Amino acid sequence: MRIDRCLASHTLCAMGHDRLSKPFLETWLRRTKKQLAGSGRISELALILAREGAIEGEAMDQSQWRVKLQEILEGEIEPSLELLTKLDSLLAKRGSVKPKQESDGFLF
Repeated sequence: MRIDRCLASHTLCAMGHDRLSKPFLETWLRRTKKQLAGSGRISELALILAREGAIEGEAMDQSQWRVKLQEILEGEIEPSLELLTKLDSLLAKRGSVKPKQESDGFLF
């Protein structure tokens, strides 16, 4: 009997494939697109990845990472589990820091 089911958040099929499941990848892409929607966020992430060195066995400069990230976000290429995990950890560290709101204080 051939078992070809996805386990947890990524697919580890009985056939020996290590690919991301389509629903998981689509959800991840939607969330990541929102996180990188701000101006300059993709370039900033590309700079961090370039500075940290090789991922997936290849060292790339900032412009190469920017192109690769755009291709991933547009669904042209699928990220490896290693890269997806790295991107998630970098985005989690950045978080969204809300600026302090100034109070009106006392009028007197």
